[in-house]
Amino acid sequence: MAGFIRQAWPAYVAFLISFISYWIWASDFITVVGARFGILGASLFSVVVSMRAASLTGTSFGVTLVDQIHLATLLYTLVGVGCTSYILYKWVDPEERASVRRTNTVVALSTTAVFLIANAVSIGFAVT
Repeated sequence: MAGFIRQAWPAYVAFLISFISYWIWASDFITVVGARFGILGASLFSVVVSMRAASLTGTSFGVTLVDQIHLATLLYTLVGVGCTSYILYKWVDPEERASVRRTNTVVALSTTAVFLIANAVSIGFAVT
């Protein structure tokens, strides 16, 4: 159990950092887009480094539970990058600004729910 926590906690920290990026918002989104991309980039980097370190400690072949958690975190962060890019693309039209704020919230909540459910299912299958 301690080995699992030691290998998986960096992925969960990166997930929380990515989750926080959804809530970085300002009335003029352009002023915070750099910070948002920076946070997401740091999260991607930390997951990749953590995944690499975790893969060096084990001798098993195939996709392990820790690998699944890291891959889910990478996907979650990439969706955050995609959402931020979409918002940046749509922000030039003032009529779209209210809808992109709603899109940001929907993407944040739905991807977080999917991430948590996928992790619970993966851990559930590993335990049984």
